[in-house]
Amino acid sequence: MATTNDEPLPLHELISRILAPEPSFQKPKGLLSGLGTMQALNQSLANQPLLDFINATLRGISQVIFVNNPLSGLLILVAMFIQSPWLGSMSLVGTASATLMAIVLKANPGAIQNGIFGLNGMLVGAAMAFFGGFGNGAWNPVWAIAIIILSALAAVAMETVGTWFAIRFRVAPLGIPFNGVMLTFLLLLAFVPQPFFDLGPPPPPFPAGAIDGFRLVQSLPICLG
Repeated sequence: MATTNDEPLPLHELISRILAPEPSFQKPKGLLSGLGTMQALNQSLANQPLLDFINATLRGISQVIFVNNPLSGLLILVAMFIQSPWLGSMSLVGTASATLMAIVLKANPGAIQNGIFGLNGMLVGAAMAFFGGFGNGAWNPVWAIAIIILSALAAVAMETVGTWFAIRFRVAPLGIPFNGVMLTFLLLLAFVPQPFFDLGPPPPPFPAGAIDGFRLVQSLPICLG
């Protein structure tokens, strides 16, 4: 797809067009109404800002596994809270912060509604909760504030650098904003002395002969799974 000047459309416009239902699409009924991308729900919530924000946040959570469905996002969030309330809380905070920043930036409404911006916020929140859990992060308000700021920055990066990346290279940026924000944060922690963020003690070194080569190779496909 291209504009009248033969320039490729911005990433979020392309995504919103791809996600739009086909004119001949028949809405599922009954139990099947929760399947697919549930675009009918997006249309019904277009004039209800609070419910639409919740819908977009849950879709952002589900986008982490390449799904665009608020019910899937809710199931993922519940599972995270069961595993770790700290992890679930910060993942929700990160997704909501990125979604809210995208609204402030007046980004493409279709992309916001379908969780494109919440994706990177979710990743930032989950990663920060994971790293902080080994140090002084668990229920530390300083880490929560950092998650809000970094998730918002990920949304800014998605709207600016992400759009440029998509137009320049014609591929979706996906988690590039998350990686850029998190790597910058971790590098600052590693090289700039500060008293606020503690990642915990370094792991002990592997003793000689402790690494099982077969199990190491076996772990690679498991990690992908």
